[in-house]
This record gives sequence, structure tokens and C-alpha cells, in this order.
Amino acid sequence: LSMVPSNDARKIESNMQPIARCLEKETGYFFDVSVPSSYVVVVESLGTKKIDVAFFNPFGYVVAHNKFGVEAILRPVRQGDGNYK
Repeated sequence: LSMVPSNDARKIESNMQPIARCLEKETGYFFDVSVPSSYVVVVESLGTKKIDVAFFNPFGYVVAHNKFGVEAILRPVRQGDGNYK
């Protein structure tokens, strides 16, 4: 479970631990949380099958989709809106 870095990597990783534990409980799979140094590392890791799940910003997703055919299965809804402007 990899996150694109946007600020303090340790804080992101700490905040993602409860989500990873919830996913483990619901799916039976193990999730190791990581916050690489850049979105490029996340994209390449998906493309080379080093990671299976990632949280992206819109640009990172477009790059991953165009380069490796990555498909989004979830998206955030903020203030009742699921679209990015």
C-alpha cells in the first residue's frame, strides 16, 4: 500500500496504518504501508509489480494509467464532490 508523498512521509505512513489494518481485517491480505520519495517511484513500482495498491494524486494516476494501464477502483469524495477540478 503505497502513498504518493505530499508532506511529512512519517506522518502519512502513521495515518495510513489504521486504514491498512482495516483492509487486512476485511480482505485477509497483509498491507505494508510505504511512502516513497516521489510519485515516479510509486508509478514504476506498480508497473513492475513491486506494489499492488497505491493512493495517487490526479497527475500520478494519469501517468500510471497511460504508462502501465493502471485502473482506479476508488476515488475520494470531498464536500460531496467526487470530481477533480
